This record gives sequence, structure tokens and C-alpha cells, in this order.
Amino acid sequence: MPAKPLNRNVGNDHADAATRLAMYRSALRIRMVEEEIVDRYSEQEMRCPTHICIGQKGIPAGVSSHLRTADTVFSAHRSHGHSLAKGGERKGMLPDLRIAQVDLTLADGSALTAEAKSSRGDPVGSLSAAEISTKFLALTTGPLGLEAAENLRQHVLNVADLADITVLANAIRHPAAA
Repeated sequence: MPAKPLNRNVGNDHADAATRLAMYRSALRIRMVEEEIVDRYSEQEMRCPTHICIGQKGIPAGVSSHLRTADTVFSAHRSHGHSLAKGGERKGMLPDLRIAQVDLTLADGSALTAEAKSSRGDPVGSLSAAEISTKFLALTTGPLGLEAAENLRQHVLNVADLADITVLANAIRHPAAA
């Protein structure tokens, strides 16, 4: 069964009132997020050029009104407008605004709450060298085996001292043999 369109009331020539309102709300949401990006860009937390979608927000809002829920959008320019119009989360684009909260209710009825305003590994909550090594081994030991994972980790740690980078390239391509 094909996926249903996000809005089936869009024709080739015009959209009904409900569809126009949905597109307006989508464009407004994009505009609000873009204005927040503009306001915060000077804080130097965004480490990449940003092509703002202000003034062009109707394009992703209109395009997305023709899409089905299962459709995928790929955009290489002003892509956050398309992501937002397709239903993407603002918090995913501005991770420092993402707040994680964990609530636990224990068997005795008492409640514990913990909250984080940054992700581990970002500039605010950076990982130590030991934590990075531990995470690297945790991710590579399963598929490579401990010996190959440790060998690859050593090559990565010593990359600045390698006379020939092909040693690292070979360790990546053939970790068991390196």
C-alpha cells in the first residue's frame, strides 16, 4: 500500500484553505527557527557557514505539502528549511537547546530526576582522552576483535608520528593484519 500524502488536498493549480493554512504555519515555523539561528550565529557555537532560508521558506513548505510521510527529501542548500517543513525537530538542529531529562520512579515510590543541557562529546560536555579511547574500543571491538581494535586505536593515536600514512590506511582496511 503506498504511503499517504502529507496533505491530499493539494492540486496542480491551487490548495484548499486548510492546506494553505498548513503551508503558512510551516513557513512561519521555518522563519522562527531561522531567526533564532541568525540571532545566535554570532555566539560562534555554530562552526559552519549557514545559508539562511528566510525569504525562501515557501519553497520547502510548498514542496513538503505534496510529499507522503514515507518520502525522503535530500537538499544540499538551505536544507534546514526542508527538514523543518518535512516535520524535523528544531531541537535536532540546535542541539544546545536540546534538554534531556530522565525520571526514575523507584520501587519504594521515591522519584529521581536528572537533566542534561548538552550532549556528552560536544564542546560543553567534552570527553576526556580516556573516555574517547574507551568509546573507540567499545565501538570497534565487536566487529574487529580486541587485538585488531587496540592495534587500530594505537595507529590512530600515533597518526602524527607516522612517516607513511598508508600504515594507518592499511590498519583501517585490514585491521586483523595490521
